[in-house]
Amino acid sequence: DMVFRSSARWFYWIAGLSLINSIVFRMDGNINFLFGLGATQVVDILSQIYIEEGLFTDPGMVSGISMAVVILLSGLYIGFGILTRKKKKWAFYTGTVLYTLDGLLLLFLMRDYISVAFHAYILFSLFRVWKTINDLQNVKDDLQPPAPRSSGG
Repeated sequence: DMVFRSSARWFYWIAGLSLINSIVFRMDGNINFLFGLGATQVVDILSQIYIEEGLFTDPGMVSGISMAVVILLSGLYIGFGILTRKKKKWAFYTGTVLYTLDGLLLLFLMRDYISVAFHAYILFSLFRVWKTINDLQNVKDDLQPPAPRSSGG
């Protein structure tokens, strides 16, 4: 139970810090939490480029749509946290894989090596949990009594 709760907290942190990063970005702040999603940063940067270049006639719409995408992505990680806390392994695995892909986005697209290092730290923690979950499942499987043999006739 503790394993799932600690994993869920990582997903909550990722979601919250991603949302805060986007809000700070929109307020022209200089703070960026390194555990946040690179995907939300890409959305923020693209919306800023679209607004500054005048690619759309309604900058408020661009900003609103980009914030909706950021909220959706953050909400996804809140969902992973809630479901992981409820011991839904698929949610934990999916969240971990998507966070890995997000780290690759930071590495290859944004070349933000410091954020990649922090992603790697969180992923190291999550993969340790992944191993623990699998080890616990193996122990549980070993403790199951053998299935009764059917009489063959």
